[in-house]
Amino acid sequence: MPALNSYELNGVKDSFAEWISNISPQDFPFQAMIGKTTATQSKFEWQCDSDAPVDPNNALMESFEFAELDDTFAETIPMVGHTQKMGKAVKVTGDADAQAAWGRGTESDHQSHKKASELKRDIENAFLSTTKTQAEVKPATPRRLGGFASQVSTIDGGTTRIGDPLTGTATYIIAAAAGKPQMTDIFAGMAALWTTGGKPEVLMCSETMKDVISDAQEAGGARVRIFENTAELSVEVNTITDALGQTVRVVYNRHMPADTVYLFNSKDWEAVMFRAPETVPVAKTGDYKKVVFMVDIGLRHRNPWASAVIAPFAAA
Repeated sequence: MPALNSYELNGVKDSFAEWISNISPQDFPFQAMIGKTTATQSKFEWQCDSDAPVDPNNALMESFEFAELDDTFAETIPMVGHTQKMGKAVKVTGDADAQAAWGRGTESDHQSHKKASELKRDIENAFLSTTKTQAEVKPATPRRLGGFASQVSTIDGGTTRIGDPLTGTATYIIAAAAGKPQMTDIFAGMAALWTTGGKPEVLMCSETMKDVISDAQEAGGARVRIFENTAELSVEVNTITDALGQTVRVVYNRHMPADTVYLFNSKDWEAVMFRAPETVPVAKTGDYKKVVFMVDIGLRHRNPWASAVIAPFAAA
């Protein structure tokens, strides 16, 4: 009598893993680095100031009069930002939540976890964008937070780029040649921050800049260091130090604009919370469960010349 084969049986249990692999990246470096603060309304403001330039003629006679002293002053620079309301929602039927499924508890819990991650991704993208902050214009335009590039070397949201009041040095730099920025452009940005008093610690860019960063190991087309008595080969550059002794840590971020470099100190940036992230259950009006995830958040830069943007060259 022939043997009974496994594939001839009825009622065999399926072999499913008791987990689900989410292939979407879950790291959001910029949000993880910067500080957090709160605001009492959706519009928030702050001020920037600077000392007067050096006076090479600051020398007084022995019997000087107080009236001879310079008592002029410059007004502070007012800055303004708006928070941006962002949200996601989950709607799952009662039957979908009640049935047993592999790799998760309830379907609503699984979908809620995904939506929370998606919301963090959208915040990271908004923070690193070039979007100019704006107030709400009812009913057509929601308010927007100002992205990183809109707060560097500008006091009008990026419409015009200007130098700092003390030295006239701009920290928004366009690559000198067509295409993506090169190491000379990056060093120019670091030098500009040294002039304006910035304290850069991070160089953030997308993977589109990896060849430029990696090639910093080369001199005249040849690798500066090869093998170093080991069989291992590394093309990674994880820190860069310029001629002025400033060292920045290289951080790649999938949400960075392509072919663009940001130089900054994380202490100079803050996420501004008008309404902290919250989960809002929606009242039931049918056989389903609906949950809303929402946040009202903005971004603030300590002063426009504390960070630098190295943008790609754009042909006219």
